[in-house]
Amino acid sequence: MFLDTPDPIIHEIKPLTSFSSGGRIVAIHGEYLDSATTAKLLVYDTNGSPDSVPFATNCHIFTSRLMECRTPALRDIFPNEAEAVRARGTSESSPLGLQIGLHMDNVTSLRVLHRFRLNYVSDPTYENFTNNLKIYKGDALVIEGHSLNMASDQNEVRVAIGNDYCNVTSLTPTQLLCIPPAQQPPPGDVSSELPEVTVLVGTKLRYKLGYVRYNTNGEEFISSEVIGAISAVTAILVSIGIVILIVLKHKSTQVRELSVNKVETVQFHDFFLRSNGNTSGSKSKWTFWRTMSGASASRRLQSCRPI
Repeated sequence: MFLDTPDPIIHEIKPLTSFSSGGRIVAIHGEYLDSATTAKLLVYDTNGSPDSVPFATNCHIFTSRLMECRTPALRDIFPNEAEAVRARGTSESSPLGLQIGLHMDNVTSLRVLHRFRLNYVSDPTYENFTNNLKIYKGDALVIEGHSLNMASDQNEVRVAIGNDYCNVTSLTPTQLLCIPPAQQPPPGDVSSELPEVTVLVGTKLRYKLGYVRYNTNGEEFISSEVIGAISAVTAILVSIGIVILIVLKHKSTQVRELSVNKVETVQFHDFFLRSNGNTSGSKSKWTFWRTMSGASASRRLQSCRPI
């Protein structure tokens, strides 16, 4: 029994941007997609004229409403080396828009999709680690580069550390952030003692950046400038403290001497009043001056004692 099914209908294709090396997964949404037994993405090197031959990549049909295709590389679309170089140069200065279509059994209406164009941009650049080594001190692992998110988002980029993966949390044009495993992963290569960091973009791009070493001992890598600044501040604080102690000691000595002089003045005044009413005034005065002289001498002796 022959069952007549409607032709596939295309509603949306995204994303429509790919790196020059290709390998990006494109999702195609529509209706009756599973009515076709096979599907291919067609990318034309011209505007999709009837005599042009497109480059085709296989697609996977998931449901009647969703299928996925993989973008080809520019060098596959332009087999001629000169044309490929020209195409790559165009994609580096500005996006190169190419006509696309779908090959789904014998449905000719999808061979050229005039509403959609696939834009190619230059491949991202990930910078290698300084001296081929990165010290991981905790928090996020920072990876620098250029044009990192022009044709990919953080869900399309994976970062491998040895035999484990680093969870990508942010992707900007110049920086990738990921959270490594809590413990340093074992190296994937038996010839190395440290795990190697590899960035994988899409299905084709791989960047080996160097090796990572965890700061497991909790050591702090402080620059000589920071150490010098801390030492200078400490010396200034110590000097200020010594000056304050000297000033306080000097003030305390002055206050103590002033108190002693005041007490002697009061004693002299009190003794003088009592001696005026004493019949043996000259004897009392002689006793007072002996007492005061003794107190003064005792105070001078105390002030001469070693500290």
